[in-house]
Amino acid sequence: MFTTFRKRNIEIYTAMIDEKMDITWLCSAKIGTFDKKDLELMKRAGCHTLKIGVETGSQEILNRIKKDITIEKVKEGFKLTKEIGINTHAHI
Repeated sequence: MFTTFRKRNIEIYTAMIDEKMDITWLCSAKIGTFDKKDLELMKRAGCHTLKIGVETGSQEILNRIKKDITIEKVKEGFKLTKEIGINTHAHI
């Protein structure tokens, strides 16, 4: 599962919670496609790990490869995910 399709994913997370599905899962995400509310819902639905596409630790390279993210946003995303209690995995 990816976090790109927010509306659809919220429906899926809600259904997983409503149906009391006792499963754990992980998904891939792009910085800027999730917020605290999404992460809380994901956690309640059984998400244990979020694989986040970071690509590089250099803002200059992010700009060159036209990634629409900043190093600061990456840090914020990882911090928020950790606060919610979901493990993180960086794709570099």
